[in-house]
Amino acid sequence: MKNVINTKRAAYVLLFIFVFPITMFAQITDMAGLIKRADAGDADAQYQVGRCYISGNGMEQDYANAFKYAQLSANQNYAQGENLLGLCYEFGKGVAQNDSAALECYSKAADQ
Repeated sequence: MKNVINTKRAAYVLLFIFVFPITMFAQITDMAGLIKRADAGDADAQYQVGRCYISGNGMEQDYANAFKYAQLSANQNYAQGENLLGLCYEFGKGVAQNDSAALECYSKAADQ
């Protein structure tokens, strides 16, 4: 029984040492590709990058860049981008808090 437990423990250690770094590298590579698409004008990618910046998922949290990418997406009449931009305005993330601008963004998103 002790050998089975040690084998499982060894498997977890190997998984941690070899698989997790590969997964993290893949995430970074995917993020780089997503930013490249966003910078090329892809509205969905702009929205996704903005979301990542707001949450800190996959990159360092940066509200100014979250607002920038949300605005780029919203400028292409992308509903999810409009919604994210509204969130930035409502909670003052990367921009001065502005309820009327938030409501306008939410309304545009709902109309699409």
